[in-house]
Amino acid sequence: MAGKMHGSISTSPVTDEVQEIVQSLKDRIEEELKRKVEFLHALLHRAQVVAGINYFVKVVYVAGNAAECIHILVIKPMFGQKPSLVKIETNKKLSDEITYIV
Repeated sequence: MAGKMHGSISTSPVTDEVQEIVQSLKDRIEEELKRKVEFLHALLHRAQVVAGINYFVKVVYVAGNAAECIHILVIKPMFGQKPSLVKIETNKKLSDEITYIV
């Protein structure tokens, strides 16, 4: 089932916690995109509970005069460790469904 989420994980509005996690990863996102981001906002997310939580997040960002949409995979480990950015999928549209990122 390539591209499909495992289990019954539904898409949800972004919580304050998810938005804070995305903001905390701004430097890493800029590093991966190889560009400075002026605005970063999470729109929707899916959460998968494993040994921690995998967040699959639809994010809109503004860089220069362009607004773009990306999907990111963030892992938030158990026991208070900091979340980490695992992967970014670029060239996404606002209408694209959030899928399982490997």
